[in-house]
Amino acid sequence: MKYRSTRWRSNTVNFSEALVQGLANDGGLFVPIRIPSIDQEKARELALSSHWSEFAALVLSPFLADDALQGFLNSIAKEAFSFPIPLTRLDERTSLLELYHGPTAAFKDVGARFLASCLSRLAEIRKLEF
Repeated sequence: MKYRSTRWRSNTVNFSEALVQGLANDGGLFVPIRIPSIDQEKARELALSSHWSEFAALVLSPFLADDALQGFLNSIAKEAFSFPIPLTRLDERTSLLELYHGPTAAFKDVGARFLASCLSRLAEIRKLEF
Protein backbone atom coordinates (compact mmCIF):
# COMPACT_ATOMS: atom_id res chain seq x y z
CA MET A 1 0.00 0.00 0.00
CA LYS A 2 1.29 3.41 -0.89
CA TYR A 3 0.60 6.70 0.87
CA ARG A 4 0.55 10.18 -0.58
CA SER A 5 0.43 13.70 0.81
CA THR A 6 -2.89 15.45 1.26
CA ARG A 7 -1.28 18.29 -0.70
CA TRP A 8 -0.46 15.92 -3.60
CA ARG A 9 3.01 17.43 -4.15
CA SER A 10 5.17 14.61 -2.74
CA ASN A 11 6.08 11.18 -4.02
CA THR A 12 4.22 8.16 -2.69
CA VAL A 13 5.78 6.24 0.20
CA ASN A 14 5.08 2.96 1.99
CA PHE A 15 3.64 2.64 5.50
CA SER A 16 7.03 2.54 7.24
CA GLU A 17 8.29 5.65 5.46
CA ALA A 18 5.09 7.53 6.26
CA LEU A 19 5.49 6.52 9.90
CA VAL A 20 9.12 7.63 10.12
CA GLN A 21 8.61 10.89 8.20
CA GLY A 22 5.47 11.89 10.08
CA LEU A 23 4.64 14.64 7.61
CA ALA A 24 5.19 14.63 3.86
CA ASN A 25 7.95 16.81 2.42
CA ASP A 26 5.32 19.31 1.25
CA GLY A 27 3.89 19.62 4.79
CA GLY A 28 0.81 17.52 4.11
CA LEU A 29 -0.43 14.48 5.99
CA PHE A 30 0.04 11.00 4.58
CA VAL A 31 -3.14 9.22 3.48
CA PRO A 32 -3.53 5.88 1.70
CA ILE A 33 -3.93 6.17 -2.06
CA ARG A 34 -6.96 3.88 -1.81
CA ILE A 35 -9.18 2.49 0.94
CA PRO A 36 -8.89 -1.31 0.87
CA SER A 37 -11.71 -3.74 1.48
CA ILE A 38 -11.66 -6.43 4.16
CA ASP A 39 -13.47 -9.71 4.71
CA GLN A 40 -16.70 -8.39 6.26
CA GLU A 41 -17.83 -11.72 7.74
CA LYS A 42 -14.44 -12.39 9.37
CA ALA A 43 -14.32 -8.80 10.66
CA ARG A 44 -17.81 -9.11 12.18
CA GLU A 45 -16.89 -12.40 13.83
CA LEU A 46 -13.66 -11.03 15.33
CA ALA A 47 -15.23 -7.71 16.37
CA LEU A 48 -17.81 -9.55 18.45
CA SER A 49 -15.25 -11.90 20.01
CA SER A 50 -12.66 -11.05 22.62
CA HIS A 51 -9.80 -11.22 20.12
CA TRP A 52 -9.24 -7.51 19.62
CA SER A 53 -5.63 -7.90 18.44
CA GLU A 54 -6.73 -10.36 15.73
CA PHE A 55 -9.45 -7.96 14.59
CA ALA A 56 -6.95 -5.09 14.50
CA ALA A 57 -4.48 -7.17 12.48
CA LEU A 58 -7.20 -8.12 9.98
CA VAL A 59 -8.31 -4.52 9.50
CA LEU A 60 -4.78 -3.07 9.39
CA SER A 61 -3.20 -5.73 7.17
CA PRO A 62 -4.14 -4.16 3.81
CA PHE A 63 -2.67 -0.83 4.95
CA LEU A 64 0.70 -2.52 5.51
CA ALA A 65 0.69 -4.48 2.23
CA ASP A 66 4.20 -4.79 0.76
CA ASP A 67 5.72 -3.15 3.85
CA ALA A 68 8.57 -4.39 6.05
CA LEU A 69 6.21 -4.36 9.05
CA GLN A 70 3.52 -6.58 7.52
CA GLY A 71 5.18 -9.81 8.65
CA PHE A 72 5.22 -8.48 12.22
CA LEU A 73 1.65 -7.17 12.29
CA ASN A 74 0.21 -9.94 14.48
CA SER A 75 2.90 -9.47 17.13
CA ILE A 76 2.62 -5.67 16.91
CA ALA A 77 -1.14 -5.89 17.41
CA LYS A 78 -0.79 -8.29 20.36
CA GLU A 79 1.75 -5.98 21.99
CA ALA A 80 -0.15 -2.76 21.28
CA PHE A 81 -3.65 -3.99 22.12
CA SER A 82 -2.89 -6.03 25.23
CA PHE A 83 -5.73 -4.44 27.20
CA PRO A 84 -9.47 -5.00 26.79
CA ILE A 85 -11.34 -2.83 24.29
CA PRO A 86 -14.97 -3.82 24.86
CA LEU A 87 -17.61 -3.42 22.21
CA THR A 88 -20.80 -2.65 24.12
CA ARG A 89 -24.09 -3.13 22.33
CA LEU A 90 -26.49 -0.25 22.98
CA ASP A 91 -29.32 -1.56 20.84
CA GLU A 92 -29.83 -3.79 17.83
CA ARG A 93 -28.12 -1.38 15.43
CA THR A 94 -25.73 0.56 17.66
CA SER A 95 -22.61 -0.49 19.54
CA LEU A 96 -20.03 1.52 21.43
CA LEU A 97 -16.29 0.81 21.34
CA GLU A 98 -14.85 1.64 24.77
CA LEU A 99 -11.39 3.04 24.07
CA TYR A 100 -10.62 4.12 27.63
CA HIS A 101 -9.49 0.81 29.15
CA GLY A 102 -5.78 1.26 28.32
CA PRO A 103 -2.94 2.01 30.74
CA THR A 104 -3.70 5.75 30.95
CA ALA A 105 -7.50 5.38 30.66
CA ALA A 106 -7.51 7.59 27.55
CA PHE A 107 -8.62 6.86 24.00
CA LYS A 108 -5.09 7.78 22.86
CA ASP A 109 -3.73 4.53 24.28
CA VAL A 110 -5.10 2.68 21.26
CA GLY A 111 -3.30 4.77 18.63
CA ALA A 112 -0.22 5.65 20.66
CA ARG A 113 0.58 2.06 21.60
CA PHE A 114 0.18 0.92 17.99
CA LEU A 115 2.48 3.73 16.81
CA ALA A 116 5.06 2.92 19.49
CA SER A 117 4.99 -0.80 18.67
CA CYS A 118 5.42 -0.10 14.96
CA LEU A 119 8.32 2.31 15.52
CA SER A 120 10.00 -0.09 17.95
CA ARG A 121 9.78 -2.97 15.48
CA LEU A 122 10.91 -0.76 12.62
CA ALA A 123 13.93 0.34 14.64
CA GLU A 124 14.84 -3.32 15.19
CA ILE A 125 14.47 -4.07 11.48
CA ARG A 126 16.46 -1.04 10.35
CA LYS A 127 18.86 -1.02 13.29
CA LEU A 128 17.86 2.57 14.01
CA GLU A 129 17.52 4.62 17.14
CA PHE A 130 14.67 7.08 17.56
